[in-house]
Amino acid sequence: MQKTKLILCIALLTLVLGACEKPEELWKLPATGPATVASINMGASYDNAIFFTLKTGAVESRNTYSWHLGFSTEATENHIILNGGNEVQIHQTNDTSFSNTHTVKPSTEWLWDNPNGKIDSTAFAGWYDTKTNTSANLVYIIDLGSKAQVRFKKIKILSVSSTAFKIKYANLDGTQEFTSEILKNTHTNYTYFNADNNAVVAFEPENRSWDLLFTRYRHLYYDMDPVTPYYVNGALMNTKYVWVKETKEFSFDEIDLAKANQLLLTQKADEIGYDWKFFDLNGTGKYRVDSKKIFIIKDKDGYLYKLRFVDFYDESGAKGVPKFAYQRL
Repeated sequence: MQKTKLILCIALLTLVLGACEKPEELWKLPATGPATVASINMGASYDNAIFFTLKTGAVESRNTYSWHLGFSTEATENHIILNGGNEVQIHQTNDTSFSNTHTVKPSTEWLWDNPNGKIDSTAFAGWYDTKTNTSANLVYIIDLGSKAQVRFKKIKILSVSSTAFKIKYANLDGTQEFTSEILKNTHTNYTYFNADNNAVVAFEPENRSWDLLFTRYRHLYYDMDPVTPYYVNGALMNTKYVWVKETKEFSFDEIDLAKANQLLLTQKADEIGYDWKFFDLNGTGKYRVDSKKIFIIKDKDGYLYKLRFVDFYDESGAKGVPKFAYQRL
């Protein structure tokens, strides 16, 4: 009997304390009212890479030039990206001996990443032998760009596992050789590496926390012969969790949820890209925005937004400050 009374007392006390506990507040999305206008300051020299979150309007700024190589982080992934905005490019030597002498010549042919984000369109795509599931042991010359302490190095990707990449790199004359293990940071899309100081860089925020990246990057003009690289400034998307589609079929005000749902969205990284603006050579001599380009974006939480750009300058006339209106549908 005493045991039963004790159990009842404990149960009653639990109910009382539970009733006094303040319930956790759930995140409330803003109403689908007037469009929100935001601006991103990339800097006149585009030093700032800005990660933007649609749901909260939060921004996180990083140094565009802080990294050279990005290593994929999923257990089964083995691809590597270049920081095109930092002028990084590679040359495949067709040699497997790291001790051989390698030089840069005027005739050296360089490889670049396609900014569409597809892993089979990366410059390093041939480093991994899919038949043997091992490194092809190829030696690459890597150009780290004009801001590097030593611009040209040679590099070999030795191996990849579910948790890390292993690389060897040195100056072209073989000095300052390093073998580094690049651990996969599963909280980001890539682990970012600075080859100047042999260090991993905390460049990307947690990959479920952002939607768009405003940054300098390398665009490739495939319609030119030869293919011509060009540095541009625009918006790339989080290809793990975000979907986008450009449209000119409707005006910004006309687009509602029903119309947005008719569009076939893509995970092409540069779907928004840079060409929502153009340089007016014959008129103002400044960048002008194509306000007819509307972008439908499905964010990392599955909500649809519409977005259009309205300016590329701040109130004082400084460039590198994209201004855009966006609205949840």
